[in-house]
Amino acid sequence: MKISDINVSNMPGTATGPRGKDTKTDGKGFQKMLEDSLGNVNRQIIESKNMARQMAAGQPVNLADTMIAITKADLSFKLLLQVRNKALSAYEEVMRMQL
Repeated sequence: MKISDINVSNMPGTATGPRGKDTKTDGKGFQKMLEDSLGNVNRQIIESKNMARQMAAGQPVNLADTMIAITKADLSFKLLLQVRNKALSAYEEVMRMQL
């Protein structure tokens, strides 16, 4: 199991603009990141369910690996939910702004 950090400067769709600030170049960077994150969370949930099913069926599965996979999937899903909640909150705040 490899854990890597998120490097914002290497994300697609970002480039360094004037004064070193990040600017969008193609408009797809954030969308691609969200799609990839959804795919990873879905993969982790499916993997943890499969490991739990194997354990319930009596197949030889490492208990520690199964619990780690379940916990990872749970935390990933909770993080995804919080990101969704923040995005929805930001959208609602923008919609309340008066022009």
